[in-house]
Amino acid sequence: MRLDMNPIRKYEETDKVERDVMQSLGYEWKNRGWQRGSQINQDTILTQAWVGPVPNNFKPPKNPERPHIWDTPISEINKSTTNIFDDDDPPAPLTESYKNEERKKKDDIVKYHKELEQDINYKLQTATQIKQSLQTEYNKKVASLSPAEKAEHELNIAKTALEQTKAQIALDMAKVKRIEAEYSRLAEEAMILSYEKPTSSNRREWKKAWDTAHKKLEEANPIKNKIENDKKNLPKLEKDIQNKKQNLDNEKQNEIKDAVKFTADFYKEVTSKYGEQSAKIAKELAEAAKGKQIRNAEQALKSFDKYKESLNKKFGVKDREAIAKALESLKRDEIAKNLKKFSKAFGLTSSFIDFHDLLQELKKSIETNNWQPFFIKTESLVAGKAAVAITAFSFSIILGSPIGALGYALIIAVVGALINDELIEKANKLL
Repeated sequence: MRLDMNPIRKYEETDKVERDVMQSLGYEWKNRGWQRGSQINQDTILTQAWVGPVPNNFKPPKNPERPHIWDTPISEINKSTTNIFDDDDPPAPLTESYKNEERKKKDDIVKYHKELEQDINYKLQTATQIKQSLQTEYNKKVASLSPAEKAEHELNIAKTALEQTKAQIALDMAKVKRIEAEYSRLAEEAMILSYEKPTSSNRREWKKAWDTAHKKLEEANPIKNKIENDKKNLPKLEKDIQNKKQNLDNEKQNEIKDAVKFTADFYKEVTSKYGEQSAKIAKELAEAAKGKQIRNAEQALKSFDKYKESLNKKFGVKDREAIAKALESLKRDEIAKNLKKFSKAFGLTSSFIDFHDLLQELKKSIETNNWQPFFIKTESLVAGKAAVAITAFSFSIILGSPIGALGYALIIAVVGALINDELIEKANKLL
């Protein structure tokens, strides 16, 4: 049979004899010529092809390692490139430097994927620890949490559950990549063996190497199944987050409504205990504090001193002792709850101070009639914060203790000094 070696050919130009012979040898028509390939490993395919006629000025190379295809009889073309498949076709042996170079390439890839797997595993452990910490904290506090606080904790736990699942998927994907890299390394070793001298021992080693490689690759199958199952769970986790966000928004709105009603009830109670004018001043105090910062200690003390003499005439030692004793009766948990509600009603996002320290300083100043320490303490705790914060504090202790009309007027006057003089004057007139 004579083959036309025109480099640009069409399949229609081949005759039946040529097609039968070439196909019997394992060749297929690709684009514009016959090609035959065999996979050596996951990354490498050996391809043989009829590439065209002999160049016009062709000179055979000296000591060629392999004959050119145009010099090769058809009967020789179908011989395997390695001894594993055909003992009569010994290939050119691979050099040790080439073997080591290829091994190192594969080893480096395996090393990279192992390190990547370790990094992702660290992220997964971190996500798991955060979720466990949030869950533990939630379990400890759940009985004392408000509905909004409970909803916020549950949302944070749901978010970390999603991040944990995503990290687990990423880790499993990294494991698959590492297994595939290890398979490629083992397959590379099998390929190297296929180029060794053809012996029965070598054939056994080659088969063993390939069996080991394929077993390694099979390790990825259950991990891939787990990845698919975890991915199917993602929409459910994302939906859970959306539901918990909506629940949190609803609870926050309910809290605001409750806080506004709580404040309105406070004004009613002040009216009932101390009179309508006292409630009016409390409302004015809350309104005057909106959008303002408290004065510094020096300014507040200077303003208070203007009315101190007048106030002293209306407060005896026994009065001060009674007010201080009333403050001692305050329950810390009750103040904290009241402070949270007033803060919410006044638009504060969180409690602003350690109210216990400020309350102790207030009690001392009432007992000693020395107000400088209280104003300094207030400035250190509330400086740079909204004036409504100190208003919320004052309303909380007024609501939670039997301080009487004198105590009420004194606290309004003290807080008024931190905001404006007009409030001190009005509080003074209450007495």
